[in-house]
Amino acid sequence: AVVSTQSGHYGRGLFKFLNCKLPDMFTSILSTQCLRHFSAQSTAGKEVIKSLRADTGLPFVRIKEALLATDNDPAKAKQWLLQKAEEQNWSKAQKLSTRETNQGLVGVISEPTSISLGSVLCETDFVASNKEFVKFLYQSIAELPKLGGSGLIEGSKIINNKDLNSLLIKSIGGLGENIQPHRYYHHNLLKGQTFGTYVHGKLDSPFDNFQAGKIASAVIFHNLSDVYLQNCIAQHIVGTLPCDTPLLQQEFLHDDSLIIQDLCKQHSFEIVDFCRLSF
Repeated sequence: AVVSTQSGHYGRGLFKFLNCKLPDMFTSILSTQCLRHFSAQSTAGKEVIKSLRADTGLPFVRIKEALLATDNDPAKAKQWLLQKAEEQNWSKAQKLSTRETNQGLVGVISEPTSISLGSVLCETDFVASNKEFVKFLYQSIAELPKLGGSGLIEGSKIINNKDLNSLLIKSIGGLGENIQPHRYYHHNLLKGQTFGTYVHGKLDSPFDNFQAGKIASAVIFHNLSDVYLQNCIAQHIVGTLPCDTPLLQQEFLHDDSLIIQDLCKQHSFEIVDFCRLSF
């Protein structure tokens, strides 16, 4: 059977096949409905479809469905697609939430007046090195200054942030693994304070002032401007497994004839705070 795209021909052809006569009014209605169904792609245009594909990352079949559901309105179609995608991602996140997260990544964002660290867990090392996973890690750490306060921050506070929670659900839906924000740390520098950082197992960073790896540390100093020494002490904290010996009493990793307290006295500085995170 051949379907005509000229007004009225589809309805007349159908009823001729059924050996009955169709009133002109109903012929027109059927023709309009048929045209609406078969011309969504041509009406919207290829550029609109490409744009929606780029904005949402969803398949063409889903985009055509959205255009049909919204009378070929690109803006409404985009909202329709995003809503459907979010619903699917929420469903996937709930199904994956009980799976073990034995891999992950730690990140550090260094700013002139603050230092922020964070760790995010996932299921496999493959996803831990995925650029979308790294992007979520970066975005979650970048939000810390807006949350206020200093010190350790549990991942639950990150999840309670509406924007970050949406990003988390989107990441889970896209990567197909359970992803859990773990621990975070933030410190705003006061007058006379500096910091040192060190990241072990460093990955290539796609963002400015950001490093990511398997273990990271940050140390806050008062009255220490020697950048090399700052970072050596941060490296000491990464390289020394957590133990019962206080930091100031530990042998310095770069010179075991000294303890950290000796360094403080020799160079007249204080260690204000420090943080060590691993996945």
